[in-house]
Amino acid sequence: MSIQGLHHVTAICSDADRTEGYYTDTLGLRLVARSMETATEDRHLYFAAGDGGPGSIVSFIERPGVAPGREGVGGTHHFALLVETRDALLKWKRRLTGQGIAVNGPLDRHYFESIYHRDPDGTVIEIATRGAGWARDEAPDRIGTEHRPPPADMLKGTGIRSGSWRRPGRTSCPRSPRTCGFARCTTLPPSEPTSTGARLFARRAGPPAGEAHVELRHA
Repeated sequence: MSIQGLHHVTAICSDADRTEGYYTDTLGLRLVARSMETATEDRHLYFAAGDGGPGSIVSFIERPGVAPGREGVGGTHHFALLVETRDALLKWKRRLTGQGIAVNGPLDRHYFESIYHRDPDGTVIEIATRGAGWARDEAPDRIGTEHRPPPADMLKGTGIRSGSWRRPGRTSCPRSPRTCGFARCTTLPPSEPTSTGARLFARRAGPPAGEAHVELRHA
């Protein structure tokens, strides 16, 4: 018995019609299913990229009138969509900024490059290149077996000194990688200037859909 990867991510939206337009027209995903929540009669939309199989799906439950999303304990900080190359990443940035959408990046994440933006409800969306992967600086059979601080050149401009980068202690979910069967991890600098902690990346062997990113927030 083992966890095989991520099946899909579900978020909350305040307007299903607006969300459908954004994810299909702006981001080019396909609307593959609609349903109704039995208890609340809220609309539930499913969007897919690629082949539409597990790991390529993001869904939204409509809750009219909810406040814009913001990061917090127990919530999902962001989800990431995949592109193959840096050229494709730059084209997406031009497409988004051309529509008046604020975009952060490209950022060098060492294992890949990323841009970040928010959807109309405030959900953070990362678009990331496939990149070199976790084996860039570790032998494949040793990935996740020891702590590795982020490369010094990644810390420039973050306000974090390489020498002061310490291995995170207790988090809000200290056993989650082990409990869920995720066997691989590494650390990277915060994804946003306002973030006060590092990110722990927990990953089972497999394609990008087998990754989970946990944002560490220190009091």
